[in-house]
Amino acid sequence: MADGQSIDEGRQAILAALGRHQVRYVVIGGAAAQARGWPEPTDDIDVTPERSEGNLARLAAAVEELDAGFRVDPARYPEGFRPPDGIDARTFRNQVSITFTTRHGDFDVVLIPDGTSGYEEIIATATPERVPGTGIVVPVASAETILHSKAAAGRPKDRAVIESMRGALGLGD
Repeated sequence: MADGQSIDEGRQAILAALGRHQVRYVVIGGAAAQARGWPEPTDDIDVTPERSEGNLARLAAAVEELDAGFRVDPARYPEGFRPPDGIDARTFRNQVSITFTTRHGDFDVVLIPDGTSGYEEIIATATPERVPGTGIVVPVASAETILHSKAAAGRPKDRAVIESMRGALGLGD
């Protein structure tokens, strides 16, 4: 993230780049939960893009504009690993998830979130919401989808927040 730039400013820059390139996507994960009322912090922004070749090419152009690199060994590649030939639509083929580091913060592209079949399923119940800390309104995954995906992931960090998230999102028992 650029010196002195907040997470909110970073999110704003990342989402603005996606908008300039007319990428079709839905926000998922912690930022989506925040947009729906979850008060806990999250350090990145996760999106699920529509997977047509044209949209993935636009996504790749946005990722390139952000000077993104693959988030790998931070000691060796503190700004992410940049492939010699750059990032293009082929980068996203046959992938489930790709994590990037940008000068604006971390940005994850999750083509097939756990427990879902991807964009088409998620967008069907998504609604336009303002992403917290930004002035940008974009499609955001439904509360039910967010919780279903976190439960399906089964990671300790997801299990640790699922009940508090359920209550904050109004989906208590």
